[in-house]
Amino acid sequence: MGILPPVLDHRVGFLIGAIRASSRVPEPAPVSYRELFRYGLPIYPGTFTSFFSNRVDVYLLAFLVAEPSAPLGYYSMAVTLAQLVFFFPSAVSSLFFPHVAGSAREEVDRQVPMVARVTLLLTTGMALALVPGAVVLIRLLLPAFEPSLPALFVLLPGVVALSHSKVLTSYLAGLGKTVWTSSVNVGALVLNVVVNLILIPRFGILGAAAASLISYSATAITISLLAARLAHRPVADFWVPRWGDVRFAATTAVGMGRRVLQRRASLR
Repeated sequence: MGILPPVLDHRVGFLIGAIRASSRVPEPAPVSYRELFRYGLPIYPGTFTSFFSNRVDVYLLAFLVAEPSAPLGYYSMAVTLAQLVFFFPSAVSSLFFPHVAGSAREEVDRQVPMVARVTLLLTTGMALALVPGAVVLIRLLLPAFEPSLPALFVLLPGVVALSHSKVLTSYLAGLGKTVWTSSVNVGALVLNVVVNLILIPRFGILGAAAASLISYSATAITISLLAARLAHRPVADFWVPRWGDVRFAATTAVGMGRRVLQRRASLR
């Protein structure tokens, strides 16, 4: 789908989270290079496949569509709008990973279902709010890109699913299950390519969007099953929101809105 959050946001998030997590360790033990490679090397297959999985639909569109210029433009617009929803869960994931790595196992097992549910709620709310905003923006200011709207509507549920799986992937990686996350990412890439090859020739950019939706949803379901197994919780605990989650999500959204308004006011 071509979604790639800014690298700088990731680095700052990891730095802050790592400082907080390491400050809780009273006597940090030295780590050998062998242990570092044992943890880090299994990540790379998943990292590479995830990179290509997020971009393969664009290449396949260019390859499979007879005149790809206009479809690629419409699809790029849909992806650009859809990725606006992705920044919050990406930040949560960046901070949650070092928290999991530096905290007690019982604590993170208890917290991860709530973090996943609240992230899902907020991401879903952002996606729903984006729909009317995108319609008004494109129809009033960029009417030539109106064919991108159906693809956007198909992409948004996939972005929500990807956001959910991204948080749970941080939980798995923080527990050292990097082989699991890489295996899921490799499978997602294969599924994405196969579905794109089937759907793009028939449905064009809608087929590419549907392929992203299918692969991201399959990834989210698989990751949630693995996380539920590790945390010894029902899978529904990672998906079904509770009233406390709604109140927490609303409070968080209001707080974020106030910070944005305060920053804008200070810049004037």
